[in-house]
Amino acid sequence: MLYMLDTNIVIYMMNNEVQNLTRRLSKMKKGEAVMSVVTYAEIRAGIEIRSTNREADEWVLDKVTQLLPVIPFDTHAAKVYGQMRSFVRDRKRNALDRLIGAHALCYGATLVTHNPADFADYPNLMIEDWVVQH
Repeated sequence: MLYMLDTNIVIYMMNNEVQNLTRRLSKMKKGEAVMSVVTYAEIRAGIEIRSTNREADEWVLDKVTQLLPVIPFDTHAAKVYGQMRSFVRDRKRNALDRLIGAHALCYGATLVTHNPADFADYPNLMIEDWVVQH
């Protein structure tokens, strides 16, 4: 099974806030859990905008991307995004969440997020919350 980690989960990992995440990932083979390039872009933006210790944040992100391959967003993912967008037309939803959801869906990956409501109503998208699951 393939898991794509949402931005909030990767941030929890980077901040070492949820021990359960590290344990769960340590039991997986490399490539069983991945990160969307959209998530990577969100984290890069966070480092640019909010980082108070850029060197340390860069180092941590580098270590995380060694564990979680960053998957490019391609034309297949764009097609799935367009289809998903036609099913969920609520413009108030975060566009980046939609892209991440479509990316997970196009790979048949289960999206791991601590904000499952952000992805409600996305057809056929499998979601798990590793923060609340033990």
